[in-house]
Amino acid sequence: MVITMRVKIVSGVVYSPYPDLEDLRDVSTYAFLKRRLQNYGDKTALIHGQDKITYSELLEKLKIMASGFRSHGIGTGDRVLVHVENGVDSFVAACSIPLTGATLVTSDVTFNEAAFWDAVAIFWGTAAANLSSTTFRAADPKAPATSLASRLSDQLLVNVVHGTPTKLLEIVHEAKRVGQSFPRVKKFTTLGTPITEMTRSAIVAACSPSELRSCYGMTEVSGYLAAPPCGEITAGDVGFPAPGTRMKVVDPISGAVLSHDQKGEVLFHTPHIMDGYYKSPEETASFTTDDGWIRTGDLGYYNEDGRLFILGRVKAAVSANNIWAGLPQIEECLAFHPSVAEAAVMPNPEFPAAIIVTRKDEEPSERLAEEIKTFVKESNETGLSGPLFVIDHRL
Repeated sequence: MVITMRVKIVSGVVYSPYPDLEDLRDVSTYAFLKRRLQNYGDKTALIHGQDKITYSELLEKLKIMASGFRSHGIGTGDRVLVHVENGVDSFVAACSIPLTGATLVTSDVTFNEAAFWDAVAIFWGTAAANLSSTTFRAADPKAPATSLASRLSDQLLVNVVHGTPTKLLEIVHEAKRVGQSFPRVKKFTTLGTPITEMTRSAIVAACSPSELRSCYGMTEVSGYLAAPPCGEITAGDVGFPAPGTRMKVVDPISGAVLSHDQKGEVLFHTPHIMDGYYKSPEETASFTTDDGWIRTGDLGYYNEDGRLFILGRVKAAVSANNIWAGLPQIEECLAFHPSVAEAAVMPNPEFPAAIIVTRKDEEPSERLAEEIKTFVKESNETGLSGPLFVIDHRL
């Protein structure tokens, strides 16, 4: 269900339809957290395994932990790196650091390929001789995905789930594979990338949610910049500007303010913004315009109602005949062709090129290449003006 509403738009600037929030620029982190946590008192705040604490207990733990950090000399101006496992105590330790006046720095928990091979190198050659046993039980390759589905156990009556579209789709597919359902999960919120129609349909079919919202935010504003109304099933957009926020779309080259349904770079103006990037004055200066508008670097447009649609990154966008399009939109067109198994578009400012892998029942040919290019042109206003490389599925 899409809620029908139209917001105020003046001279290309889209205003928020939501009530303004309290101005927190002069409120300390501790004062804010204390007030919010006290509002919920004895209600459950955190659950991890068998561990469970209330909001009142969480507040006391935060105060004790922050006091402990300060006794070790941690305070304003310090930067504390946190690298801990998931758990209640870890959450308390991380959240108490800002209460000391120090800056929380989270570690990079991603395990990239370079890090993997660094770890593998430890076991090369005679290093294995240091192990008590060099025979290991083979792991179930499906186990990681299965664990994703099991985390949404109805035992804890989970009814709201937040995550990226990719992760949510992975959970839904795995739940379907193992025959598990989540009838109590009724609200989904996605962040990171706009939700596609395929992902939306899969979640709706699997869970029949009462709410599925695709929101838009940035780390630099510590939250949302745009969100659909509560109770809505998202239909491709990321909603309206957040409380106290304004939005506009400008031409990526000239900077001219664009009207509805015109594609360009999305800019926001909000009171909730970072002070700057650490020791990076030039990057900080380029983050906003001279009059304080945030340059998101994202390509998008808004419709007549003021709803925002995100198409991708401006740097990865292409322009043909002064019409801008994000590469994901072209790739999505390619993926919908019945002869295409996989597709990727290589960025080029004027002539985007594409690579596709044919399905098992299709052979590469010039006829197929022209058919696919015609299909994209009819489905996407920019078309595919560059070359199309067709790869045989057997290679």
